[in-house]
Amino acid sequence: MLLPLARTIGRRFASQALKEAPEAKWDISAAVALIRLPVIAPPLTEIEQKFSDQQRQIEDEGSHLSDFELRIRKDAELFEKRRQLEAQGKDLSELDEQIGIPATQEEEEYIKNEKKIRAEYELDNRKKWEDESGKSLRKALDRKLILLVKQKFSQNEPNFWTIPSLKNNGEPLRETAVRCLGDIFESDVNVNILGNAPVSVTQYEYSKKLADHLQTEGNHIFIYLAYINELDKEIQFNKDHVADYNWTSLPELKEFIHKRRYRKRLEHLLYE
Repeated sequence: MLLPLARTIGRRFASQALKEAPEAKWDISAAVALIRLPVIAPPLTEIEQKFSDQQRQIEDEGSHLSDFELRIRKDAELFEKRRQLEAQGKDLSELDEQIGIPATQEEEEYIKNEKKIRAEYELDNRKKWEDESGKSLRKALDRKLILLVKQKFSQNEPNFWTIPSLKNNGEPLRETAVRCLGDIFESDVNVNILGNAPVSVTQYEYSKKLADHLQTEGNHIFIYLAYINELDKEIQFNKDHVADYNWTSLPELKEFIHKRRYRKRLEHLLYE
């Protein structure tokens, strides 16, 4: 008979304790993972190359011949006929007129023009089209890049890298994300934020000293995904809000982001 009574008393005390316990207060921020998508296709891996070769072989064996390929076959038949007539000492003028310009000769001209254009515009010289600087959107054209910044939140000089973020003031989170980009850029930038909902969330706890000063336990950061649609435009950053910036690829992320949990969120967005 005492057991049910003890349970009832225990529940009452537990309920009262929960009511009296102060709720932990957290800041809420919106961050923007601003990504420049690849501009050129990356080199194929060994497995991808094998698969590509196999698919090309299947297509070559199963597809119909193009008009140009039919011309090559017809030219081969006409050349064989010409050889036979020439061996017999017969007139070749009518057959030569029928042959005209051989398809193989045209093909050689196409290949020659291709080499000329590639050499003239240096299409195979990636160094001409790429920039190794982390300040340039022309860096690593075959990879995704994410914008990392040293963002100023106080008078102290920032010493760590993050994606751009801004504290929420009660408005919808997406508006905070838009406001965040407006704060860090001085020039107009063509950016597209995807959807109205964040794609990821992370958090970090403040140090005891900072938590006591701010009266908050830490910060919940809701990450929005955005793509930048610029390549050659010189982008101006607001120096009042950004001390430094870097366009960073996936392999470089460890050099800039040391907190594993935070880095994993960004690596997921940069997956290639």
